Amino acid sequence: MNRCLRRIAKQCGITKRLSSHLARHTFATTIIF
Repeated sequence: MNRCLRRIAKQCGITKRLSSHLARHTFATTIIF
């Protein structure tokens, strides 16, 4: 899962490290605010 996220991020030009953990928190923060 994390490997796929990193590959997609690289293709999109995102240079920060991504993980399923980070994505989950980002999603939760978006819903709250």
